[in-house]
Amino acid sequence: MDIFGTKVEATKEEDNSKSLWDLNAEGQAEFIKTLSTRNPDNDKFSTSLNSKYLKPKDKQVTDYTSKDLKMIFSIGKKRDYTNIDKTTSTYTLADRIEYLSMKITIPSSIKLKFLKWNKFITEYGSVDIAGVTFNKSFEATAGMGISNSFTRNKTGENRTTSNVNGFTPEISSTGTISNSETQNVKYRYVSLNGKLNDKEIMLEQEGMREIDLNGNIVIDVNLKFDETPETLSLIEGYKTATGTYNTPDKLKMILYTAMVPVVAGLPTSIDAKLEYKYAYRHVAKGEDTFYEWDDVVEYKTGTAEKTITLFTKQDYQKNYVPDFYNISRIGEDATTANNRTRIAVIDSTTSIPYEMIFSSLASAREFWEWLVKYTPATADMDKPIVLNTFQLTLRSDGNDTPLTKRLLETNLHSLDILKYYR
Repeated sequence: MDIFGTKVEATKEEDNSKSLWDLNAEGQAEFIKTLSTRNPDNDKFSTSLNSKYLKPKDKQVTDYTSKDLKMIFSIGKKRDYTNIDKTTSTYTLADRIEYLSMKITIPSSIKLKFLKWNKFITEYGSVDIAGVTFNKSFEATAGMGISNSFTRNKTGENRTTSNVNGFTPEISSTGTISNSETQNVKYRYVSLNGKLNDKEIMLEQEGMREIDLNGNIVIDVNLKFDETPETLSLIEGYKTATGTYNTPDKLKMILYTAMVPVVAGLPTSIDAKLEYKYAYRHVAKGEDTFYEWDDVVEYKTGTAEKTITLFTKQDYQKNYVPDFYNISRIGEDATTANNRTRIAVIDSTTSIPYEMIFSSLASAREFWEWLVKYTPATADMDKPIVLNTFQLTLRSDGNDTPLTKRLLETNLHSLDILKYYR
């Protein structure tokens, strides 16, 4: 028994906003007519087509630490057809793996735990093992026919003959008693037990007649990393109803907490211990019948264990750590996010600084597009850009410089959207 494939499902931020292209064909046509009437200007009309509607409300805590892990196991038989235990009888198709239990254990030192079962998938062939047909038939006919009766009287030499015409019943039968029934006996069954705790998965299978437990099985479980909070940014109200860009005082910025997995200190691969027990059923002697009660059966039992890899460091960096983004200096992709030159914010009411982190590339692009295209009055070019109570800053080496439109234009060529790595 061995593992030959795993899959980690990546967590994606759910986008509840809607655009024109989420409508059906008739809805799109009517909406385009309305927008065309309201926006005769071509640029404004094009912008309206891509505007987002029905945006989500203020976000609360988002959990990125729970993931689905799918493990594919292969179970095979060592096909030694020469002997089993002390016998030298040959193997037959009735021989099978009848019982199998397995346990997967994660070391206690790894900050990872199992949460719940999702599903267990296995496939067993269904076989028509018997076809029994019973036949009985009976045909009968009945009717009333004409019969002739002859009577002879002998009195001396005188003979008299009389014909008597009448009706007598006639009955005839052909064939045999018939009652036809075909019975197909089919089995597709396996008994399954399982349990799960923080560090272990235990699974037990027991096959019935005609069920061999060899083959592939898929175990799908939900697991969870240890968590740490991260503060993310959500900005709404970039454009007016006519498609023009709003001024900073019209934008609404929300900070919300997301729980992200702690991956610092994890090994290059997440390994687990696989232990399994089995019982192999062997027919040492028996009649050439389908029924199993007339067979002499022997069982070979055993245990084994090995180390298996659930996923590698590359897997969990790609699939477990969410793809957050910030606006940083070009070329600093490999630099720790907190050491880059980047756009951040300070809450003017509390003077607390925050990183400006976006949960998706789309939300980061939307903010960056507004920031680049927003054009203040000439007198406001050197004024700090403030969203609600949050003042934008250009943060570098631990120092915050208020971000103005003029400062942004000076650094525009050197800033871009980069992935945010912890």
